[in-house]
Amino acid sequence: MELFSVETFLFFFLLSLYLYYNFNTSKKKPIKKQGPKIYPIVGVLPEFLKNRHRFLDWTFEILSYFRTNTVVYWIPGKGHGIITANPSNVEHMLKTNFENYPKGNRFITLLEDFLGHGIFNSDGELWKLQRKTASYEFNTKSLRNFVMENVTVEINTRLLPILIKASETQQVLDFQDILERFAFDNICKLAFNVDPTCLSVDGTTTSAAEFMRAFEDATMLSSGRFLYAFPFLSKVKKFLNIGSERRLKESIKIVHEFADNIIRSRTDQNIGKEEDLLSRFSLNKENSPEFLRDIVISFILAGRDTTSSALSWFFWLLSSKPNVEQNILKELEKIRVRNSKNIGETYSYDELRDMHYLHAAISEALRLYPPVPVDTKACLNNDIMPDGTFVGKGWEVTYHMYGMARMESIWGKNCFEFLPERWIENGVCKQESPFRFPVFQAGPRICLGKDMAYIQMKSIAASVIERFEMEVKSKGKAPEHLLALTLRMKGGLPVRKVITEGCCDVCKLHQEDVVHALFLCPTLQPIWRSRAHWNHSTLQACSSFTDIFELIFAGNRKPDLFAAVLWILWNSRNNLCLGKPALSLGQVVDFAQDRILERASCSVGFYQPRPHQVAALVRDAYKFNFDGAIFAEKGLAGLGVVIRNDHGLIMASLTQQLPLPGSVIEVEVLAAWKALELTLELGFDNITLEGDSEVLINSLAKGGNSLAHYGHLIADIRMLMARFSLFGLSHVRRNCNTLAHALARRASSTPDLSIWMEEIPPDLNFVYMADLSGLS
Repeated sequence: MELFSVETFLFFFLLSLYLYYNFNTSKKKPIKKQGPKIYPIVGVLPEFLKNRHRFLDWTFEILSYFRTNTVVYWIPGKGHGIITANPSNVEHMLKTNFENYPKGNRFITLLEDFLGHGIFNSDGELWKLQRKTASYEFNTKSLRNFVMENVTVEINTRLLPILIKASETQQVLDFQDILERFAFDNICKLAFNVDPTCLSVDGTTTSAAEFMRAFEDATMLSSGRFLYAFPFLSKVKKFLNIGSERRLKESIKIVHEFADNIIRSRTDQNIGKEEDLLSRFSLNKENSPEFLRDIVISFILAGRDTTSSALSWFFWLLSSKPNVEQNILKELEKIRVRNSKNIGETYSYDELRDMHYLHAAISEALRLYPPVPVDTKACLNNDIMPDGTFVGKGWEVTYHMYGMARMESIWGKNCFEFLPERWIENGVCKQESPFRFPVFQAGPRICLGKDMAYIQMKSIAASVIERFEMEVKSKGKAPEHLLALTLRMKGGLPVRKVITEGCCDVCKLHQEDVVHALFLCPTLQPIWRSRAHWNHSTLQACSSFTDIFELIFAGNRKPDLFAAVLWILWNSRNNLCLGKPALSLGQVVDFAQDRILERASCSVGFYQPRPHQVAALVRDAYKFNFDGAIFAEKGLAGLGVVIRNDHGLIMASLTQQLPLPGSVIEVEVLAAWKALELTLELGFDNITLEGDSEVLINSLAKGGNSLAHYGHLIADIRMLMARFSLFGLSHVRRNCNTLAHALARRASSTPDLSIWMEEIPPDLNFVYMADLSGLS
């Protein structure tokens, strides 16, 4: 109790001195300008305290009262300042008179503990140096390709598996948290070539989780310094190391240690040889470790918080606008059909650029909920704004992007609506003035990563929207926002992801049944209408699938090809339901014709092997070992096959690189299929197929139809097995299959297909010798 009394006395004593000082030393009367009510001594402090929890909406309401959308304020200890939502004033600050409006000492000082002197917390020559260095990296084509590759792998190997798992268990996810972790991993890979594995199906690593919490606390507490009613209190708390300043210090320590570890790990790897952002800054030997740390933290802030904030608000807005979601789905369908793609196939850079409506929808979300809702500059010299407002030397000038989005004078009477169509002109997303829409800044400080941000956001949005329906718990009422350095949702964005059911998985426009899935789906029209012997208009009149079959077989309309196409489509639809890659529509008929020809060649029992170097003796036995390997970080897989005679000598070996299939077992299946294909090519007849996948070997041995999504591959392998005079299956442990596994791993650095006759790659000789000694 005694300690409380001393602290209370100290607080009011300091407060009295502060008010007395302002009252007695301020001989000039406050300048009377339009704005909130300014009280004697305390200025707008009472109004500020009353509305601090709703700062953005409160300041917008004030701005909207005035014709110029600009107000002047005065706060004790801070002095005068203005807030504006006028595009002409924004252009004046960010472009016309740019040199007169730097970040300013107060802004830099308040964030210096956290951001140091990184690009987002610096002025003058230091800012120009960082801007110039970063611009080299952001303007390279290699960065664009790296962004595309990295985002694709992250989506397919981390984001989608998490959402699918949650959908299957009806788990409620904090989608804001998921997006923040995705963005954190992504920016670390792009900027520093480090993967912290913050987003993972198996859970976040301890160090990454600790960093995430500390980073969130540091951003919140640092931005809280701007909202102190009495600014000197933060300095007192920092000096005494108490309260929020103590928590801020602890959080910053964790953040700094994490950044330092990134720098140390890259230094140990000879950092200068890489081409990422950190490497470019490290080439200047005058840059201290502290400066490099500031760079790391600044770009994590830019890459993690902005895109995740934008997408969180985008998905929340989308949840209450089903018509917008349907328009996006229609656009995605058109792009897939035009490029002969199915759901699950990666969109290219050009295809993402063609998503004009999705681009407009994301831009509209950015307009209503800008990731950085307000931005403040300092005035170096007296100035007059284009709207006539006087700005004194040393005043703070804030432009209010959140308020600008809600001004009828800028966006019309429907400015509060989520309306992507306002961005569409002649079917294309139009460019808006950066001074009406300064979400990515404007002028010399315009965001370098704007294009990269749109690539990421459109890739994520397209992948999620076409696979899932999203149930948002806070649908309707806008979530309460947290005013930190970026605009985040208080309590996150709780959602339940549901894999789309009931409607067609491909067109997402009609109820799905067997007839629709295999024949009536609009996406299949190029197949059926391209064949004169399948009259689409006649078949469309059939009321059941049985009627279609009767019409096809009775009219002798290529029933074998029709059946083959249906079988391939059926397997493809199963793959799509599971989010697996499938044949594009343009490949279906050709693939079906190939299977028919293959079946015809099997039915006459004739096979003509290609010329080969190995003179295989029919009476000898040969063993074919196969294995697969996954390189998730690259989105690739590898196949390895080795053929040996009964003395263990090499007859042939193979390695092949291919895009990452949907599961480990699929890689094993493809490896077995490749082993048998090579066997037939080389003319061997008495063979044993050996692998370390017990599931696959048992599946091949049992016979019957496989209900797995890779069942069509199992059927193909069994068909190949039937061509041999003598055929055996064998399961071994991994340590007895090392050579095939080494060949599969080698595919990581060997593009496409490589075959060695009567030898193996020289770099694997030591594996072969060890394996041979084990055999003997």
